[in-house]
Amino acid sequence: EPFTLPQVAAKTLIIEVFSMYCPHCQADAPEVNKLYRHIQENPSLRKNVKLIGVGAGNTTFEVNLFKEKFKVPFPVFSDEDFAVQKACSRKLRTPLFVIVKPEAKKKQLTVLHVHVGKINDAEAFLKKITHLKKQ
Repeated sequence: EPFTLPQVAAKTLIIEVFSMYCPHCQADAPEVNKLYRHIQENPSLRKNVKLIGVGAGNTTFEVNLFKEKFKVPFPVFSDEDFAVQKACSRKLRTPLFVIVKPEAKKKQLTVLHVHVGKINDAEAFLKKITHLKKQ
C-alpha cells in the first residue's frame, strides 16, 4: 500500500537511492546487503533502524530485476518519475544514502546525513549512523 516516509516506524531510516544501471550501485550491493544484515542481527538496531532502496528512474520491473540479481533482502521501490530527485531540486548521483529521522506526527523527515557514493565498509557506515542518532 502507498505510504509516506514519515510513516515508517523507525527512529532512523536509511534510504539508498540507486539505479539498476549504475555500476557503482551494482558493485556496492553486497556491502549494502551486509549493512542490512548487521542491522537485523542487532535487536536494538532491528527495532529502530530501517533500510529501504529507491530505484531512481527505474521501473518496477527494473527494480525487481536488481533485487533478484543482487539478492537484496530489504524493501526496494521504483521511482520511475524521479520524484526523489525532484524533491531535492537537483540531479542526484548514485549510489546515494540519505539518513533521516521520520516524524509521523509532524509528517516530516529530518535529514541527519547524506552520503554520496559507495559505502565500502558496512560496519564503519553503521557506526557512523549510530553516532548520528545519539547527537
